[in-house]
Amino acid sequence: MSAAKLGNFYTSSSRKKPSWAWIGWFILTFGLAIGAQFRWGKLPPFARFLSPFEGVWQITNQPYLQPGTYRIDGEAGPITIVLDDQLIPHIQALSVKDVFIGQGFITAQHRLWQMDFQNLAVAGRISEVVGEKAIEYDRFQRRFGMKEAARRSAAMMMANPKSREALLAYTIGINRAISSWDHRQLPFEFKLLDYKPELWKPENSALLLKKMAYNLSATNDDKAMSQILDRYGKSVVDHLFPDRLPGDEPIIPKGTAWNFIPLPIPQIPPSLGWEDTTDEAIPIQQTPKLEDDNEVDVGSNNWAIAGSRTKSGKPILANDPHLKMTLPATWYVCELQAPGYHCMGGTLPGAPGVVSGFNEQVAWGITNGYPDVLDYYKVAFKDKSKRFYWFEDQWKPTSRIAEEIKIRGSKSVLDTVIWTHLGPVVYGKQEKPFYDHVPTEHALRWIAHDASNELLAVLNLNQSTDLNSAQTAVNHFDCPAQNFVLADASGHIGLFSQSGKIPLRWKDQGKFLLKASDPQQGWNQYIPKDQLPHIIDPPQGFVSSANQNPTDSTYPYYLNWSFSAFERGKRINEVLGQSADWDLAKVQKLQNDNLNLWAKETLPEMLKMVRQSKEHQAKYNWAVNILTAWNFEHQTNEIGPTVFSQWFDRWMQLAWSDDFGAGMRLPDKHQAWFLSQLNPEASWFDLKNTKSKETSNDLMVMALQQACDTLQLKLGAFSKTNSSYQWGLFKATTVNHMLSLNGLGTGVLPMGGGKGIVNATASSEGQSWKLIVELTGKKPKALAIYPGGQSGNPSSRFYDNFVRPWQAGQMNPIGFMY
Repeated sequence: MSAAKLGNFYTSSSRKKPSWAWIGWFILTFGLAIGAQFRWGKLPPFARFLSPFEGVWQITNQPYLQPGTYRIDGEAGPITIVLDDQLIPHIQALSVKDVFIGQGFITAQHRLWQMDFQNLAVAGRISEVVGEKAIEYDRFQRRFGMKEAARRSAAMMMANPKSREALLAYTIGINRAISSWDHRQLPFEFKLLDYKPELWKPENSALLLKKMAYNLSATNDDKAMSQILDRYGKSVVDHLFPDRLPGDEPIIPKGTAWNFIPLPIPQIPPSLGWEDTTDEAIPIQQTPKLEDDNEVDVGSNNWAIAGSRTKSGKPILANDPHLKMTLPATWYVCELQAPGYHCMGGTLPGAPGVVSGFNEQVAWGITNGYPDVLDYYKVAFKDKSKRFYWFEDQWKPTSRIAEEIKIRGSKSVLDTVIWTHLGPVVYGKQEKPFYDHVPTEHALRWIAHDASNELLAVLNLNQSTDLNSAQTAVNHFDCPAQNFVLADASGHIGLFSQSGKIPLRWKDQGKFLLKASDPQQGWNQYIPKDQLPHIIDPPQGFVSSANQNPTDSTYPYYLNWSFSAFERGKRINEVLGQSADWDLAKVQKLQNDNLNLWAKETLPEMLKMVRQSKEHQAKYNWAVNILTAWNFEHQTNEIGPTVFSQWFDRWMQLAWSDDFGAGMRLPDKHQAWFLSQLNPEASWFDLKNTKSKETSNDLMVMALQQACDTLQLKLGAFSKTNSSYQWGLFKATTVNHMLSLNGLGTGVLPMGGGKGIVNATASSEGQSWKLIVELTGKKPKALAIYPGGQSGNPSSRFYDNFVRPWQAGQMNPIGFMY
């Protein structure tokens, strides 16, 4: 366009006036360009998010995404980091301090956002990133005392020279990685949420450890059980919720002698107003009906086999802790080598050392112990100010911790957490708890609020040289209490159950809500650690645990009343006892075992009830035929598990739905089945809304019909070509992104397993880490895998490269490079 025309366009008044539309388009375009630089509600700033120069595309250019040899500076000399073909770092340094610098550095390079975000979550700071919608979550984290718990433990870790050196070195490594990040290359989630990582502090590692303590020890049924106690009394509670289930198979074999003199057991305080009646004969007709609890028994397994039962003559250890499965994954594998320090295995991004793994001489694995280490105590305040509460016949002052919850895009919210000598009062009388199981106006007493140094236990385990030194190491573990399985190269194996700091209780203390005003209801002593359940080199040549009750009734101390079901442990022991030529392949097969012992016990009787019933309808014979032919295996393509699980769950609903309201703790399926077999005509099996009198057998027939109808309504008419009935698709195992971002998870992974099975993989929880180690000498043989990948970068081929092999039950060889 010529200058004359340009001049005429802008200046001529003799011609037609120009349209003002272009000005509107200019303003809109300019506004969008400016506006795209800022956040709008939940949306990231698009200009920066999609920019080819600094946007999401730049994550493909992140460093340390490819296998190779890298070197960084350490204090004693260069630190060598070899990333192998699985992106597993093999870190070699000239000092132990430097090896932790290397671990912190490379872990942050691969998992920085995961580490940063999980700390914000535990500390109650998510509102700083996502805004007002996270206020109540953040308030709960502060009220629960997570920050205070981490502060106390961090102080204790920093007071010990060994854990202090590891924490500070790990922190140096992480901050070196953060400082080296080019803003353009920051992980995807930082760009999506539009925030930057903070420099790491030693207490951040304590936050991670408290996160694990919360996940494994901080929820209970005290509130729900107290509701049942108030409504029905102690005798009914003892009958429906016994401290030991029928058919129990404990971790420590029955009949094991306890070689110690126990401390005196505290007496049950008269102020409770109830007596222990567990051993009394309760008339079944007086027992109320409850709804189906249907708790998913997804737990962890570990075992060790003595050399006398292996092909090589060397001990083999296996571990598969089960947690919520996410991307990025909970676990991260690495090898650490420095003078006097050499180990390999699963680490937790955010904490130094190897949690589940091996060195040249020792292998170790963990499952959760589930002792009761958290109680709620009713607090009587003097007045609404809550500055004083009643304890030991006088008014005691409370302490207060002021909390400022910063909120992105809004003003901060100020909160005050009230603490008693027991712990924080999580919610006031008129407040609505974030989680229903938390009672109001109750102080929380939780072992994890006590200063502890679990990191020291991990570090000492990493450097242990035999079973004795490994046993000494686990004594530093306080919370969450774990079942440690250990093996050493000289052939010794051992299991140390409930390793942690556990209150010395009177029977059923903590099964219900307690009173803060009564000193007798508090914790005054702890079980000596050398008197916690353990066994070394047992005659059967193996040890195992699967979260079940740790001991038989001869153990003198009360640990808890509710543990995982015993079928997984029973199945493991059953298979371990069948062979004396174990090798890595056979152990791997056992980790993938899909036999359902519960179905094997109950299904024949269930089918018998249906066949004998006059009410059974022929149109449901397809289900009966499938279950009759089923071999009790929860394999991917089987239909039997789908029908059985729905049928039994529906029977539980019918059997227990009449009398108890929502939110109450419900009886275990083992006790329900036991009672139905003892007296199928008991009153609670009679449905109140019918004129006829039903028995448990009648309900079983009704349950089959209702389960089949529900399945066909949900999945369509049954046919052998309708794959929706196959267990793997019906169970629908998925591994989602931590933020549940579509496209960054796996989708449905058809696979076997399920609740109460050794392969205890459900829809979103399961075998989060699988390890098998044979202690063959200087370089042990090991296999490992987890559902994820070493990198947290969604564009990396190492983001989820372990998922498909894990789904298929495969494992990768891992081992020392140095």
